[in-house]
Amino acid sequence: MKILGDIDAVRKFIDNLKKDITELSNTVAEDIISVRSYVEVELLNERTLRAELIQEIYERLTTKLNDANSAINQLRVADSRIEKTISGMEKKYDDRFHKFAD
Repeated sequence: MKILGDIDAVRKFIDNLKKDITELSNTVAEDIISVRSYVEVELLNERTLRAELIQEIYERLTTKLNDANSAINQLRVADSRIEKTISGMEKKYDDRFHKFAD
């Protein structure tokens, strides 16, 4: 009888152990899903932050390039004005010199 009682106790112990393993397995599966979700969110956040940083750098570079182009255009306009002024002065002094020479 004692052996039968021991066998029943071992069976109950094994059943309880199976339940515990099943519960632990489910908990581990849930934890893995939670960790995976967390990692996916963090990676998404990192990608979003990188994309935002890239966009910010792009906008700053675009602004600086536009400013540089604007400065170049202003220099071209100034150069054109100076060229016209010099040409006008040369013509004026050439005319005066020719009048004086005559």
